[in-house]
Formats: sequence, C-alpha cells, structure tokens
Amino acid sequence: SAIAIEDRDPMFFMRRGMLYGKTRQNHPAVADMDRAVALSPANGELLYFRGIVKYHAGMDPCADFRQALQHGYRQAQDALARACGH
Repeated sequence: SAIAIEDRDPMFFMRRGMLYGKTRQNHPAVADMDRAVALSPANGELLYFRGIVKYHAGMDPCADFRQALQHGYRQAQDALARACGH
C-alpha cells in the first residue's frame, strides 16, 4: 500500500516535514525530518533541510549543517556560516 511505501521513503518525510515547517508546526516538522534522517543518515540534503527546520524552530542546526557538508552537500556551507558563525 502507499502508506507502507511512504513509511520507508525518506523524501516523503522530508517533504512533509518542510510543509509542517512552512506552517510553523515545528514539533511535527522536526519529527518528520528526524525520521527522514534515520532512514537515510548519510544523505547530506536531508541533514541540511533538517538543520533549516531546526533553525526556524529555534533549535541548534549547527551539527546538521556540519554533517551535511561532511556528506558532500555544499549548500550547507552558507547556512553554517550564517547560523553558526563558521
């Protein structure tokens, strides 16, 4: 079923988490981003977007931005500099 497939799709959780974030539903946004990263922990894009959601939720995004860079997601460099002073 579609729900079973979505339960294993990190991009589903990333997209839904971003939608929650845009509507300022921070708790479910972070929970979905955590699920996405748990499903694909070496995905720099997911780590970056989890950092963005955390930043907007008033949480510390710096570890996520650093990990995103370590996994080759270069777009995290600017976010790391702005949010974390690195």
